[in-house]
Amino acid sequence: MDILVKMLLETDEIQRRIEDYKITEGAWFSSRPMRDLLLMPLLQIGELSAHFKTDESFTTFPNVPWRDIKGFRNVVVHGYGSIDLNVAWNTVIDGTAELRSELLENAEVSGAYEEETAALSDIDTSDLFDLISALPDESE
Repeated sequence: MDILVKMLLETDEIQRRIEDYKITEGAWFSSRPMRDLLLMPLLQIGELSAHFKTDESFTTFPNVPWRDIKGFRNVVVHGYGSIDLNVAWNTVIDGTAELRSELLENAEVSGAYEEETAALSDIDTSDLFDLISALPDESE
């Protein structure tokens, strides 16, 4: 369940970056930094898909192209210069939306995701530096 929720959070991150950086299709094709902003969470989704402990996710979500997700990650990681930018853009926009939709149709996943996003929204990041400073020094 944890892996699926993390995947959903990565789809949120893709959407947030598109909105925050106003990434359009034109920006995608003309700017490598814009592509990198969106490919990193997509790579995380691919990496997460390789860490399922059982085949349960494959059988529970038969419409999700798990092998393609992992395969796309491998193409980007091992052959970045050779990726088809049209395919990558469609994966970022349509593929992540389809993955999100499929995962959220499952009540258990949807509930866990809602709990996680609620918990994350309760975190006050304005005091983050103070929280980090208060952590014990492990070198002592």
